[in-house]
Amino acid sequence: MIGATNCDSNVFERSDKFNVYRPDIDIKKAFSGTAKQLAFGSSIYNCVGAAFVKLEIELDSTIKDNISGKKLRDIKDFVKRTSKMKYYCNKLYFYY
Repeated sequence: MIGATNCDSNVFERSDKFNVYRPDIDIKKAFSGTAKQLAFGSSIYNCVGAAFVKLEIELDSTIKDNISGKKLRDIKDFVKRTSKMKYYCNKLYFYY
């Protein structure tokens, strides 16, 4: 059942709570079919956006590394949508 993804109490401690820092997720296996969690699916059901998200994370890390010690202001211009994704960021401002 897809709705129960990552909610198996036999696999995850406190499976009812969202936690990206779960100790039972091996970071070296992230974004691969060998990861225990199924945020991006697996096998033929792998999310087509997984590579994009991985690139976003790498880009975000690079930006943060390059502007370390400088403050980022809050994300502005959130726009409400009528789709499943309730909000999305229309613009992202970086001030440093």
